[in-house]
Amino acid sequence: MRRPPIACQRAVQSLQSPPLQHIWISDDQLSLAVNRFFRTTCPHQKRHGSNVPGPLEARRRAAKRRMTVSAGFYPQENFSPSFNLSAWFGFRRNPQPSWQYQPPSLRKDAAPVPDSLRPPDTTSMQSTYDPLLEPTNPAHYPDSAHDPQMGSYEVARTITKELEANFRDVALDHETMTEVDLVTVTRDDPAMTMSGDIEACFELFKSSIAQPNSMDYGRLVTEAFELSCPPGTNAWIFNNMVIKHLLDLNWDPSPLLALAQERPLQFTLPPIYTTAHHQLLDYAAKMPLVFPDCNRQLHGLYMRLAKAAAGAESSANSAQDAELITLCRGLWQSSHALGSELGNSVLNLVCTVASKVQNQHTAAMLRPVLAQNYSKDGPKHALMQLVLQACISRGQYLAAVDVLRCMPRVILLDVIPMYTLYLSRAQRKTRAAASMHKERWDTWLTLINSAGRETDLDSTGLNAAIEPLAQAIFYNNPRKSLARHSSDCIRPGNLLHTLLFKFAVEDAKYAMSKTAVAQTIDSALLSISTQREILRPETVLVKVIVSLKKASLPHCEFTDAIVAFLARHGNLNALVTFMTMVRDHGLGLGETSVVDALVRQKTFDMQQQAAPLTDTQLQHNALTLHNCQVIASILRKIASVSAIKHERVSPTTFKTLRVQRQLRHILSRADAARALPLAFRNLSADMTLEDRIALIHQLAHEYSLDKTRTQREVWRAIYYLYRHLKEYSLSIGPLFSRAVVRISIIRPLSEQRFVSARRMIWVCHLVARVEGEAVAKKIESDFWQWRGDLIKHAKHVHNSIGADTRQKAHVGNMKRLGLI
Repeated sequence: MRRPPIACQRAVQSLQSPPLQHIWISDDQLSLAVNRFFRTTCPHQKRHGSNVPGPLEARRRAAKRRMTVSAGFYPQENFSPSFNLSAWFGFRRNPQPSWQYQPPSLRKDAAPVPDSLRPPDTTSMQSTYDPLLEPTNPAHYPDSAHDPQMGSYEVARTITKELEANFRDVALDHETMTEVDLVTVTRDDPAMTMSGDIEACFELFKSSIAQPNSMDYGRLVTEAFELSCPPGTNAWIFNNMVIKHLLDLNWDPSPLLALAQERPLQFTLPPIYTTAHHQLLDYAAKMPLVFPDCNRQLHGLYMRLAKAAAGAESSANSAQDAELITLCRGLWQSSHALGSELGNSVLNLVCTVASKVQNQHTAAMLRPVLAQNYSKDGPKHALMQLVLQACISRGQYLAAVDVLRCMPRVILLDVIPMYTLYLSRAQRKTRAAASMHKERWDTWLTLINSAGRETDLDSTGLNAAIEPLAQAIFYNNPRKSLARHSSDCIRPGNLLHTLLFKFAVEDAKYAMSKTAVAQTIDSALLSISTQREILRPETVLVKVIVSLKKASLPHCEFTDAIVAFLARHGNLNALVTFMTMVRDHGLGLGETSVVDALVRQKTFDMQQQAAPLTDTQLQHNALTLHNCQVIASILRKIASVSAIKHERVSPTTFKTLRVQRQLRHILSRADAARALPLAFRNLSADMTLEDRIALIHQLAHEYSLDKTRTQREVWRAIYYLYRHLKEYSLSIGPLFSRAVVRISIIRPLSEQRFVSARRMIWVCHLVARVEGEAVAKKIESDFWQWRGDLIKHAKHVHNSIGADTRQKAHVGNMKRLGLI
């Protein structure tokens, strides 16, 4: 049993002392004095949990006490005292004392108890000591033994009044103090009413950190703060000024926040719903952006702010709602940045702060989202329930907006794509299911827009919902894109309606014609779905845009957005197909920066390739270069005047890349055939024009003399060299023309192979341009003579084997049969 205070002990001793007369004390006063020390009359002092004192049991008691305060429980009106003399003897009952329960806490400025007031048994006194009974000033408790003129009645009454005053004074907690309490304390402390003292302390802090010192940064800040920190309950004004000054200097406030965790009584916090509290939240939101390593100290600050807000009154207006939601978002963000899941204490604290918002549905909707956010599937099921509830009433819709506003920016931008894809894959087989899906889709987009507008996300939230849809539709896989149908689970209609919602928010012309555009999109998609034809997504989108153009509705922004999505998430073949159809239907592009950037990046990547490439890589580069050239040519025709000003890849760059690609191919083939001369083995693809012409002529000569390869293989190699010279208007010399004659006429006829007159005419034209008509005529004459002798020989063999003499002797057939 707890020992009574020393004042009561001495009061009892004064009653029992022989020199004093027996003085009668009324039952009411005696009951009032004795009931203070009975546990049953003070329910808030009842122990919860185990009977073994310790830190765990103390935390449990503190949680129970906070719950008692939040519930508005005042025990003096609930239980009748067990020791009541008036009730026993039928006396009239006096009203209860005016004392009101407050959260128990220690006084910050309490003086130690003098030894004269301590009981003889100090061990037992320490074990039953209650900090709530610690006197503020020992002089307030006079000893009746020193005043023989004071009777026992006055002693008991004085003790009772002092105990009540002590309870009221000690119960004040600096962390949950309201504005009225702070004003009272400030009024009692005249030194703190002068802003000049705080300004002087702040100037002292600035001068302390401005002096050059050899100590480290953290120690400099903490020592300067301890030296200049003013006393008093409103020192939070100075604390805000210090944090702002450190941020202006681009200094990390982490040492100061660490000191605040170690000494919370020295670093006081401003009361909630004040301008200083709002400023402190703004400073805390800026810290992780500039100093990512301060998350642990920042989390401690948010925990203190949240605990103070949990014991404060509920919000009274939208500005206070925004302050509470900012606090919830900061606490969640700081806990998430530490790399761990939300513990039960943090989760409960966030929900408790959210319960202070005016809308009572906010905390109920926020709890499942917090609980499921770190699960395997994420909070998509909780968000589904949130969207369903938001469709019911305006109040629940506003609560859903508050829940999204409570989510940190990083988590919100991760949740939006996940739930958007989950909602877009919902089955819509019946008309009722399609109508319900449309309602949920519109509600979800409205929630994203409202939350983004109030959390400085702007259009980032809608873009986070649009990008995964475009990525799922224009997946960069040609084989899968060929197999897509307009009735896929992620349909182009989802993308079009989401784009329409975004355009209606940003552009007034789309807001005015939103209904007409939506109806035209739905009718065009319905018409396309009835066709039994496999369509690519880009083809479906072009058909819808053409329908909007025919209905004289705004459509240019759709074209620009889809081209940008194809450039980011699709392949070049799909982009070329879409842009070709846009050109054929007379559509235009107002924004081409994304496409221009894609073409520049592709060309830059091809220019940086220096390592030897495989045949597959070479073919891929050739196709990429061709598509880039086609895209650049189409852009010059369909781009608007404003879009033409963007920086584009010049045709000369494409020509240079094509030349380098072909030269790499020529060099690699020549090296594989071991036909590359020693003088040209150190040449690169960016060789000079003279070296290129000489290389091609020498390779043609080497190929024509190569007997290890068939005549057809050599002919294809030389013809590729001829196409390169012809495409870039390079000069052809006699060395090349002789190689062509050798491989086109001389070698096949010497191998008794038939040569067509068409091939001979082409060779003669080439020789006439290079060596003159006389040489060409001589080649033609020799050709006819040589081929005639070959045909005559074939006819003779044909007749000698007993074949019909009236049939023609085909040189090619007889060569295949091995007869010649």
